[in-house]
Amino acid sequence: MGSIVEYVTAHTHCVPEPAGLLVIASGAIALAGFVRRRRA
Repeated sequence: MGSIVEYVTAHTHCVPEPAGLLVIASGAIALAGFVRRRRA
């Protein structure tokens, strides 16, 4: 999980644009949904 956080933070620093943040936000939502489905 730490590697994913490092990957996201690295990309947010490289792409501080709203579009980049939107892509990261949608990815985080998709990841959260995937984890929620696996636990259920």
